[in-house]
Amino acid sequence: MMKAFKPFIVAGAVALSIAGMVGCGTAATNSSNSSTTGTQNSVGDAKAAPRVMTDGLGHKVTIPADPQRIWAPALEDPLVALGDSKRLVGQYSSGNVVDDYLQKWLKGLPHIDLYGNGLDPEQVLSMNPDLILLFAAGLAQNGKYEQYSKIAPTYVFNVKSGSTAPWRQTLLTLGDMLNQSDKAKSLLATYDKKVAKAKAKLQPAVGNKTVAIIEPSGKQLFLIGPGTFAGQEVYGDLGLTAPSIAKGWDSISFEELPKLNADYIFMVTGNDSDTEEHALTSNPVWKGLPAVKQGHVYTVNYGNWINNGVIANELTIDEVVKDLAN
Repeated sequence: MMKAFKPFIVAGAVALSIAGMVGCGTAATNSSNSSTTGTQNSVGDAKAAPRVMTDGLGHKVTIPADPQRIWAPALEDPLVALGDSKRLVGQYSSGNVVDDYLQKWLKGLPHIDLYGNGLDPEQVLSMNPDLILLFAAGLAQNGKYEQYSKIAPTYVFNVKSGSTAPWRQTLLTLGDMLNQSDKAKSLLATYDKKVAKAKAKLQPAVGNKTVAIIEPSGKQLFLIGPGTFAGQEVYGDLGLTAPSIAKGWDSISFEELPKLNADYIFMVTGNDSDTEEHALTSNPVWKGLPAVKQGHVYTVNYGNWINNGVIANELTIDEVVKDLAN
C-alpha cells in the first residue's frame, strides 16, 4: 500500500495499512504484463440507481447511482482494475511519492498526501468528490467521519488493528458499489487461474525450500512473513515456505539473519534505499548467508510488493515465477 516503513500519524490499523502503501522512495515502473485493465467501464452490471450500503463501521451510506468524482486514496489498485481510474479525483501519495506501478493509469492525477494535509477536510472539499472511500477505520476517527460525510457520502472499509486489508473482499465490495460485480468476480477468477499456473511452475523448481522477504529500512531490517504484504501471495497463494522466524511484519537484526536459513531471498527496495541496501549487502553476516553465496538473492521494488490489490499481486507473482522457476 509498501518500501521504507514509516509510522503514520493516526493510530493502530492505519499505521500498518499505510505502511503497506507508502515508502521512502518512488517505485520503479514494473513492465510485467497484468491481466487487469484500467479502461473505464461506465456501463456496469445493470442500470444504476442510488442505494444504501452498510460500511465497515455500521454506517448506512447512500451510494450515488453513478459516482464520477471518487476520493479514495490507497484504494486505487482495485478501482483501476475495475476500470474506474477516470472516476478518481486524486491519488495516494507520501509527499511526492506515488505508486509507480499504477502510473500507466494515474499519471497526472493530483496527489493526496497522507503524510501531509491530504486528509484535511478542507483539502478533501476542494477536490469536490461525490463519493468518499476510506480504506481504514482510523481515517474516520476524531470527528473526521462527520466532517467527510458533510462533503459527500462516506464509506469506511474497516481494517482491524494488526491485519492487512482483505483485498479480495474490498474488490468485491467496490464492484458491488459501482455496479461491476461481474467484473470483480471475473478479475478474481483470472487471478486464481494465474496462481494455479504459477504454483505448477514453482513446485518442481522450489519444492519445500525456504523463501525469505526482507526490506532494509533506515538502520533496521524488516522481515515480511505470511499474511503480511507480499507474504499473502508468496506464502499464502503460492504456498512457498517461509522462514520459521517470519511471523508477520517484524524487525530483524543483522545478527539474527543466519536464523533465516533461507534458500532464496527477495530484497524489497525503494528509490531512496541505496544507502540502506548498501549497509545490508556490505555486512559480513549478510555475505555469509547461503542464499547470498549461491546468488539466490533477488531485488524487487516495493511498489507492488508492499501493496495488496489484484494488479499488485499479479505483478508480484510474475516476478516470483521469473526469478525462481525460469
